[in-house]
Amino acid sequence: MNTRPNCYQCKYFRITWQSQFPYACGYFGFKGKMIPSATVKQTNGVECQAFQQKTAGSSEVVNTPPLTPPKGPPKPGTILKLPGKNLIKPPKR
Repeated sequence: MNTRPNCYQCKYFRITWQSQFPYACGYFGFKGKMIPSATVKQTNGVECQAFQQKTAGSSEVVNTPPLTPPKGPPKPGTILKLPGKNLIKPPKR
């Protein structure tokens, strides 16, 4: 995929009530200030592979457990433990 997935069209995309962390990804289980696909690209170095197009009529509210934000950004080279995935944060250049 040459372009970043549109999170607003993804079934895992969530909007939170927290102004500090307004966006969330239900697949990876994190909240952030940036759109989740941008966070995945910045963290992994590759485009999000979890994108799944919303289906018609899928606008119902989904009760998901609240996510706790991380305590500060991870250090470069840290392995991020996400549900079902282990991602390595590339060092800054």
